[in-house]
Amino acid sequence: MALSASGIGSNLDVNSIVQQLMQVESQPLTSLAKKEASYQSKLSAYGSLKGALSSFQSAIAALATPSKFQAYSASTTDAAIASVSANSQAVPGSYNLNITQLAQAQTLTSSGRTSATSDVGTGTITFQFGTISLPGARLSTAVASSGIAAGSLTINGTTIATSASTNSAKALAVQINLASATTGVTAAAQPTDTGSLGAFTTTVGPDDYSLSVGGVNIISGGVPGTDAAAIDTQLANSSIAGSLKSAGISFTGTAVDGTLRFTRNDGGNILIQESGAGANGGFMDTVGIGPSKVFTSSVVLTPANVTIGGSDPSLAGFTAGAAAINGIYSNSAFAQDALQASTSITIDNSNRSLQGIRDAINKASIGVTASIVSDGSAQPYRLVLTSNKTGETSSMKISVDGDDALKELLNYDPGIASAQKMTETSAAKNTALTVNGISITSPAKTLSDAIQGVTLNLNKTGSTSLTVSRDTNSVNAAVNAFVKAYNDIDKTLKSLTSYNAETKQGGILLGDSTARTIQTGVRQMMTAAIGELSGSAVNTLSDIGVAFQKDGTLAVDSTKLQKAVTNNFSDIAALFSAIGNSSDSLTSFVTSTSATKAGKYAVNITQPAERAMVTGTVDLNASPVTIASGTRIKLTLDDKSATVSLSAGSYTSSRLAAMLQSAINGTSAFSSTGVGVTVSVDENGHLGIVSKRYGSVSKVEIADEAGTSITTLLGAASLSDTGKDVAGTIGGAAATGSGQELTGAAGTSADGLKILIAGTSGGDRGTVTFSRGYADRLGGLMNTYVGADGLISSRTSGLNTSIKDIGKARNALSQRLEATEARYRAQFTALDTLLSSMNQTSSYLSQQLASLSSLSSS
Repeated sequence: MALSASGIGSNLDVNSIVQQLMQVESQPLTSLAKKEASYQSKLSAYGSLKGALSSFQSAIAALATPSKFQAYSASTTDAAIASVSANSQAVPGSYNLNITQLAQAQTLTSSGRTSATSDVGTGTITFQFGTISLPGARLSTAVASSGIAAGSLTINGTTIATSASTNSAKALAVQINLASATTGVTAAAQPTDTGSLGAFTTTVGPDDYSLSVGGVNIISGGVPGTDAAAIDTQLANSSIAGSLKSAGISFTGTAVDGTLRFTRNDGGNILIQESGAGANGGFMDTVGIGPSKVFTSSVVLTPANVTIGGSDPSLAGFTAGAAAINGIYSNSAFAQDALQASTSITIDNSNRSLQGIRDAINKASIGVTASIVSDGSAQPYRLVLTSNKTGETSSMKISVDGDDALKELLNYDPGIASAQKMTETSAAKNTALTVNGISITSPAKTLSDAIQGVTLNLNKTGSTSLTVSRDTNSVNAAVNAFVKAYNDIDKTLKSLTSYNAETKQGGILLGDSTARTIQTGVRQMMTAAIGELSGSAVNTLSDIGVAFQKDGTLAVDSTKLQKAVTNNFSDIAALFSAIGNSSDSLTSFVTSTSATKAGKYAVNITQPAERAMVTGTVDLNASPVTIASGTRIKLTLDDKSATVSLSAGSYTSSRLAAMLQSAINGTSAFSSTGVGVTVSVDENGHLGIVSKRYGSVSKVEIADEAGTSITTLLGAASLSDTGKDVAGTIGGAAATGSGQELTGAAGTSADGLKILIAGTSGGDRGTVTFSRGYADRLGGLMNTYVGADGLISSRTSGLNTSIKDIGKARNALSQRLEATEARYRAQFTALDTLLSSMNQTSSYLSQQLASLSSLSSS
């Protein structure tokens, strides 16, 4: 029987022999393992490089926004009086602030009731918001000739500086407003209106007829017998009409119809002079005023809760004393604010108590907060209403349509003393202050337009100084952040690609083409100038003190940077970010995309953007307009349609416009979606209703539904209009318009460049220079390196493929080695068996031969 254990009987060490043979056979595995380890090391190195590049990309992305380099700082010497902040539109400078009055909300209090839960009544409560003013009387002709003597008028204890030159409503309003920071009162001169001059009687007599209006000669040295038609012919002359316009005077009607009237909107006086009219000719004899007359106007004071004094305030059109006594106004007027909607609340059997009314008002969220206070009297419960907004334009007018008890509790018309059933316990006030001596008023305590680019938060009255300066610390921090971001990536690249002569060790990516490409690409981009800024004093990093050092790192020369910040602050933003600058003040850069190429683009407009606009043909200045109760109109505004209810009443043109705008914008179908209109009256008294949006989405369409016809307001005008999108070219290629925004077409150099075209002029609108600064350019370059299809991803993808191929080769080689080892073992086992057999045969033969030898010798 053969031996089963290898080497037994033959003394052949089969295991050792096979192991040694397999060590030789396995050498390709070792080579594969070394190659795999090399690939893994490079893969890890690329991971580190990608991480460093991604961090660099994030760092420069934060610097690609222009505002990073356009920051301003602002501070006050007394933050308890006012705190401030500034944005990129601010202008460095120093300002002195004197706050004399802080904005305040109006509060109204009802009469007392014995119970807060007992029935009051039912009905509809309508809230309107606007201004309570004190109208003055028309100035006398004596004032027009002699002015207002000094000391004649005081307002809230402050003497208004008047003199012989204060001879018109316009001049009086100026003087009152100069003191508004002290009085808390502003004045507005009302338009001067001659009214209809009546029928023109043909002149008779030997003298030539002449007519002068506001110093403008209408008829000068005419032929005797001038008639009304001749007057109208002269007024139609463009030269005369232009002279009247230059004098601030407009006219409506005709002399032929007897409706001719002149108006001066600034409140200045209008002098009409005639000569050669004969005994019964011209205009003036018709109305019995002689050959000449000065027409004057009046001023209106806001707010109305003022105290009037002085030696003779009647010269200014006012009566001495307090205009509001015990919270009740007399001789005042209410003008609705067009920007605040009217809202109605229904009081029915479910909420007819004082508590129910309170809850209904608060639930409606109409801009009024209602509460109930108890004063401890026999009828302690009072409803208190406070406007949610501060400022004079947020005073309330409350109209009740319902039970008498509800009317008696809540009716409040500040223009009618007998209709003020509630008492004003806190008057609506504007903030009043001066900035470097210039009087400013605001309905709020936070002002964002008093000083360009500065937001003022006013805390209390008093004086303080304000300083606005360039935020150089922010710019320095941004530039140093840029330098650090580059140096971090440079450090990573050096560690991966350098050679250490002492240790004779090289970086994992030493000599690697990918790393070299990245390093070269970044440095080349950072040393190249921004071509689009060639005309600027700042178009390279070295211009602001950022330069490469001998060791390849970046460093900042703080002195040079500070000089650049001081002399070229506005240019630094373009050095880093993607930004567009326009040569046309009404053309502005909005945004760009990654497809937008840097360059200078000419802008030409073939169609400026337009808003939908319906303009009336009726002169609403001629006489008040009456809106009947229950009047409703159907209105389509942009993409929304709704029924709008108009408040009944008799309106002047300006108040009608305010009411109409408030009613439309307050309709929930419009207000909830942000659409709205602006309603105004032009110099001819024509009503205009304009959508707030521009472009083809802008639409206004009006139709009657009930009550007063819309033709009463608009006449025979078209009641429908659609806006137009801006149209034109950018860089000579047709662009896409949407509203006021024009966007460069896909496939062109201006692809994605979006600019806003304001104004109404077409044709050449200058150029827009679009540049990509270093941060923006490097951000794009980083995308080519670390993006999904970037250079590093491509390289690591190749390495991963190679590693997978090595795995496959290892598996195949291992299988071959297993087969080879099995073959070797089989072969050597067979040899071992053969040798063992031969050894056994040898022993047998030796034994047999020995036996034969012993037999022979015996």
